[in-house]
Amino acid sequence: VLNINYSTPQQLYKQARNLLLEEDYINSAQLFKRFIASHPKDSLADNAYYWLAECHYSVGDFNKAIEVFKTLELKYPKSEKVPDAILKTGYSYLLLDDANRANHFLKKVLKKYPFSPAAEKAEEKLGDFED
Repeated sequence: VLNINYSTPQQLYKQARNLLLEEDYINSAQLFKRFIASHPKDSLADNAYYWLAECHYSVGDFNKAIEVFKTLELKYPKSEKVPDAILKTGYSYLLLDDANRANHFLKKVLKKYPFSPAAEKAEEKLGDFED
């Protein structure tokens, strides 16, 4: 476990994000988990869930990514990260060769967030495997 000293939740979040950008997904995930556990009401908590899921996604743990993306949607339904979380849930199911679930989540993005950038990507992805 990384021994990181921080005085504000924002500092912890920033360190986790920097590790993510350096593609140190394991340590980044640890810090995002610590952030979520210690600061669940912080305004960055929804982002921390999103980036934690991205860490899992990036190392190929798609089941864990799906679990965290879904948790984000449940806990923070109004978060601006929700459309992307639903999109990445769809991508994760595709990578797990579960076309039915992938289809469901990609269409959910289109239905709930039709004008979002995530919807555009969902439409493209749907086009890829509906042809």
